[in-house]
Amino acid sequence: MTNTIKKRLAAAFYKTVFNSFERSQFGLLLAYDHYEKFVIANLNNSGKLIVQGGLFAGLRLYGGIDSGNFNLKHILGSYEAWLNDDIRALAENRARLLNIGCASGYFSNGLAQLNPNMAVVGYDIDNGEINVANQIKELNNLQNVTHKLVSKEFIYDDILQSGDMLIVDIEGGELSLLDPQNNPATLLCDIIVEIHMVGDLGCDEVANIICDRYVKTHTIKTLYEEQKTGIIDKLDSEFGYINRFGQVVAQAHLRGYTQQWLVMKRKNGG
Repeated sequence: MTNTIKKRLAAAFYKTVFNSFERSQFGLLLAYDHYEKFVIANLNNSGKLIVQGGLFAGLRLYGGIDSGNFNLKHILGSYEAWLNDDIRALAENRARLLNIGCASGYFSNGLAQLNPNMAVVGYDIDNGEINVANQIKELNNLQNVTHKLVSKEFIYDDILQSGDMLIVDIEGGELSLLDPQNNPATLLCDIIVEIHMVGDLGCDEVANIICDRYVKTHTIKTLYEEQKTGIIDKLDSEFGYINRFGQVVAQAHLRGYTQQWLVMKRKNGG
């Protein structure tokens, strides 16, 4: 057998295996999507569309089976749970927190519930998300949170105050927002920010740029996504015949990348 034939056979074999893997992976994701909708429908019908564990336990959620606003990680309380200790520590005794990129209000409403004495403001560019966030506010009778629809060009520096806490998740916009030359008031805030790719810059490069900008004024640590799994006994029936295994599967992180966050606390007065 010649080298050319061997190469062609190897290429054909690789293509067959790769395509089979891709198809099976897609099939698994599709099956999981159906299963998640089945469980959320059960939870909704039994009045348990409520965060069951974690930092925001007891928070009532809004949205039916097809809303797409929340998934089982939110309901089980394991959504981005690796941030919980730092969020709790920074939010304690805080006067005001700004959730920039609040989406459907999981963090903004959850934090308002966690600390009723803290004013929380959620900002997002999607009117549908803001509407859902406000529905959750009403469901939980939260008086200390507001949600505001803004444009991508909104200037946050005009409203920031010394001692504010920022939670930032704006899909790459963090590189522009967290620039003390353009937004000097951010130097007066404690910040938790999710890092995303920006153009040709990878997450590590974006994180390094932000760290260089704040290293003189803030202590900085990097948090990476880690698996946090909790089993809620009282939900066995809603998860169907695979019950607890279903809860474990629901909390698996299926992204093709590892989330990265920076926790930045002011060195003086933080």
